[in-house]
Amino acid sequence: MDEILASASVFFEVSAQVLRSGNTLRFRAHGRSMLPFLRDGDVLTIVPVPPASIRLGDVVFYPGKGGGHPNAHRVRAVERHPGAPPVLLIRGDAREYAIERVPPESVVGRVTHRQRAGRTARVDGRAARWYVLLWLGAMPRLRALRTRVRNRLRALYTRSMQSP
Repeated sequence: MDEILASASVFFEVSAQVLRSGNTLRFRAHGRSMLPFLRDGDVLTIVPVPPASIRLGDVVFYPGKGGGHPNAHRVRAVERHPGAPPVLLIRGDAREYAIERVPPESVVGRVTHRQRAGRTARVDGRAARWYVLLWLGAMPRLRALRTRVRNRLRALYTRSMQSP
């Protein structure tokens, strides 16, 4: 386990140096935290991003907890308090509750494109960001509807099995 974490840490440090030098980075994503919009195996294109230009809905590249494991997750909100620097509230699209509080200066890049099955799609345009945010906002309602429908069907099935 330590060897994997060390490798992730080294990968992030090298990636951060590439981005801080003004270069673009491409790598194959691993994990399921950004489903359904980014998938395990997608090739992500990341460009350097100044902290002041990070926007709601951006997928940003930053070190995870512990400082070394690389993450590419979506900015869901910006927390601002008088007299304190802003904090980004970030989480993976597939994660309902796991929110991370990340200082903007910890972000080293923004995901601009994803490549899947030989096709490239832009993920940082205004339309793409708002589509995703609207979809994610609808997810809790859709889950609740799915649960109500499933429970109703289950009740009807049970009732039909009990009838002679």
